[in-house]
Amino acid sequence: MSNYVIHACPKRLWYVEEFLVPSLKEQGIENIDVRCDNFKRGNLLYCMDIFGRMTGDGGSWHIQDDVIICRDFAQRTAKYDGKNEIVCGFAWDKDPNIDKIDYVQQSDMWYSFPCIYIPNYIAKECSEWFFNKGRYDGRYLSFSVKGQFDDYFFQKYLMEYYPELPILHIKPSLVDHIDYLIGGTTVEAIGRDEISRAKWFDDPDLVNQLKERLKYRNG
Repeated sequence: MSNYVIHACPKRLWYVEEFLVPSLKEQGIENIDVRCDNFKRGNLLYCMDIFGRMTGDGGSWHIQDDVIICRDFAQRTAKYDGKNEIVCGFAWDKDPNIDKIDYVQQSDMWYSFPCIYIPNYIAKECSEWFFNKGRYDGRYLSFSVKGQFDDYFFQKYLMEYYPELPILHIKPSLVDHIDYLIGGTTVEAIGRDEISRAKWFDDPDLVNQLKERLKYRNG
């Protein structure tokens, strides 16, 4: 059975604890691991630190702290338990490869870190590569110094070390991106719209319900 790892920052931990984790549990998911960047290492370093702590056979669903899950999330994600492939469960609506569905090559991979399934050994090896080599590589230095672009580094790692590993783009998206409802982005949105939403999210009514619940919570 896959684990569900939530990558959280202190600013959004309230949303994770009050809304995201309960929504997972309501669908019967119990193996939830919330990892909060309490020491404020930043998006890139903390993501790679989490990757480095992945152990055991099988894989994990990595979920960011600013999403809402679809109503059949548990059922759909369970289909990939133990798979030796990358499964992209989020499609940004402006992604240049948005029309490439099903199995694709690494260079066409969606930036799907809001919701992605990664075999544990791949995540761990990527972390080791990043801390020992990737972040010092002159080709990527301008990205690493910004403390962002975890999805970019992951893609570069796969292209170099696992060029034949299957990359699966699934439709519709498993989550929608709702950072605009909980305080906005915590990093510089380089080259992206202020509001970044999922393509093909089939449960917009859940987003509307969340809006009302947040209004009630915040008075």
